[in-house]
Amino acid sequence: MIGSGLVTLLLFHPGSSRRGDKELAQPTRTGERTTREAGELSLEEERPGTDTDILSPVERFSMPHSGPKTAPLVRRRLRGSLLADGRPMKEGRVEVRIGDRTLAHARSGDFGRFEIEFVQEQEEAHLITIARGFVPMRRSLGFKEIGSVENIGSLRLMRGLPLFGTVRSPRGDPVAGAEVEVGLGMRSTQTVALKTVTDEFGKFEFREAPNGQITITAFAEGYGARRIQHSHGSTHPVLVLLRPAHTLRLRLHDGRGFPVAGAEVELTCSDPGSPKRKRKSDAEGRLLFADLGAPIWNARAMKTDHRPSSRMRLTADGTEHELEVPLWPGIVGQIIVPKDRQLPEDSQVFALPSQHPSDRLLNGGGHPIDTDGRFRIGGLRPGSYAVHVRIQGYVPYASNAVSINLHGDTNVGRIRLSVGGKLQLVTVCAGRPLAGVTCELRTKEPLAAEIWRPVLRRIHAFPKTDRHGRAAFEGLNETVWLILRKEGYLPLIEGPLQTEKPSSETLRVAMEQGGRISGTVKTSEGSPRAGTRIRIHGNGAYMRSPFFISTRPNGTFRSTALPPGTYQVLAVFGTKNTGKPVNVLLEAGEEFRLDFTVPKAQ
Repeated sequence: MIGSGLVTLLLFHPGSSRRGDKELAQPTRTGERTTREAGELSLEEERPGTDTDILSPVERFSMPHSGPKTAPLVRRRLRGSLLADGRPMKEGRVEVRIGDRTLAHARSGDFGRFEIEFVQEQEEAHLITIARGFVPMRRSLGFKEIGSVENIGSLRLMRGLPLFGTVRSPRGDPVAGAEVEVGLGMRSTQTVALKTVTDEFGKFEFREAPNGQITITAFAEGYGARRIQHSHGSTHPVLVLLRPAHTLRLRLHDGRGFPVAGAEVELTCSDPGSPKRKRKSDAEGRLLFADLGAPIWNARAMKTDHRPSSRMRLTADGTEHELEVPLWPGIVGQIIVPKDRQLPEDSQVFALPSQHPSDRLLNGGGHPIDTDGRFRIGGLRPGSYAVHVRIQGYVPYASNAVSINLHGDTNVGRIRLSVGGKLQLVTVCAGRPLAGVTCELRTKEPLAAEIWRPVLRRIHAFPKTDRHGRAAFEGLNETVWLILRKEGYLPLIEGPLQTEKPSSETLRVAMEQGGRISGTVKTSEGSPRAGTRIRIHGNGAYMRSPFFISTRPNGTFRSTALPPGTYQVLAVFGTKNTGKPVNVLLEAGEEFRLDFTVPKAQ
């Protein structure tokens, strides 16, 4: 809220006093004018390609093969702190592991804080905390699409006590080489990183094991796995008796006779002494569980594009059991092209919900097309979909709504593609070629407000003009629209453009440089004021309504490129204005600076 204090507004701009409102402040020269000649390249502009750069529609529709062939590395940085007995733990060790392999490690410093950095791999990593006298804890890190700094908060350590015992066979003989794991109980949401192997006398030992109710699980080749509940708190040894081994065989198929490879199968048993088992099916869809500790098991199979399936009360007597894992319904069809043409390699087809048919959603995730044009879009849930085909050199295709259900695939028949029109474009500014202009093609007329909307696609999704300002397109609809954008220039909408009859004529588009309004907002004590709204209102077709921008944490603000003309700028603190708006005369290629000062109480 604005109080009764005085608000001081300073305008910094070279030139005469007509550029500012004399009643508020007089402009003073504190910086240089940032005007640039039209068509001149700057360090902020992306460098164009070579003379032979011809931009294809495959980039425009963000097909996965239009991007880089290898996925970029995802570098993650974790920040947190270790707490032990309610106090910061200094000199604790933190590791990132995948299985038994350590990717990175670090130690906690003052106040128990640590920072660890690693490169994400295809397998899931875990964060392990290690400290003398405390139980090693494990935490799953999941996966991230982009690298970032992650604050994982405080990790609490628990005191540990020594735990030792013996693993024996059903006859009472010690079992050497048995794998022993310790858990925090059936209902605990935390996991510990405790695993060891018995010695030649069947004995095992943990220096720090959780106090209280824990589970101890033992696995050994030729014996059935065994899990026991143990109340840890004493120094008495623990005895784990393994069970006779039972063998369970499974074969997975999709209901059509084809094996299901790579499916994850989980076995569960009603006996609490028999732990869960997980494995993946081989190329023939088969699995073998040879170290089960109970005769009756329940199986559940899961795989992408397949419906989860279960079978109850399977007998582990060595007999092979069959489990049907049917595919989720899909859409099948065939792409037909003219006889004198062929489908490009890596061609793909897409399916989108019919309620959202916009091709702007095609941001990867397509399904491949065979060399004979046949395709299957699988992994769909029952509903209504539209099939989209975006192939270089052909007119984009979108089908009517297609309904699918659980009864099987839906055949859309043959989809005949036609060769589309061509379009050649050259962008200029003040008669000179303009490079690096982003060209967004639309099949429907865009709204005028869309040119100001931030682009949500990846940066390589839209083609750009080369250093001669040229761009070429093919496989277009009869009528298209173009949205042209470039940093520091006014965006344009060109259209409708007719491409029904290919022509050697080149569309020449002239773009204009815009100006910017920037500055800072500070308190009377000189500290930055974040979150202050700056209201900008101008005249002309571009700015029919005022718009607002907010100051950054350092108190600065900077508008997008604006058309030359007169603007009214006003700083808004809370729900009240600072007073009269400031009149600004903005020129092309100019950055007009306004610095606001407001009392700290406001």
